[in-house]
Amino acid sequence: MNKLHKSTPSELELQSYLDNELPADKREQVFLWLTNNPKTLRSLLDQRAQDNQLRSTMLKPNAPHKPYHDKLMQDVDDIARGNKRVAWILLGFIGGVLITTFVIFLFINW
Repeated sequence: MNKLHKSTPSELELQSYLDNELPADKREQVFLWLTNNPKTLRSLLDQRAQDNQLRSTMLKPNAPHKPYHDKLMQDVDDIARGNKRVAWILLGFIGGVLITTFVIFLFINW
């Protein structure tokens, strides 16, 4: 085994190997390294399987769970609507107090 096979490939090289995007010479070096490091290969394949499962779940049109950002945006919209309601209630209360004060002022000064 020569010196090139002993160096650990980078994470990018390992992912490129799985995506079949490495040049042939580099691909052979990574392959030889992975044959001597089966735990790393198993870990990479497990990670890839989880990624694929997550992607397929996120891309299904009738997925049972909404993506997190959609839920977050819904919460933001709910808060904004709630704040508008509070503002209108407060405005109505202040308007009522002003009208009542004005009526009392008119009655006292009559």
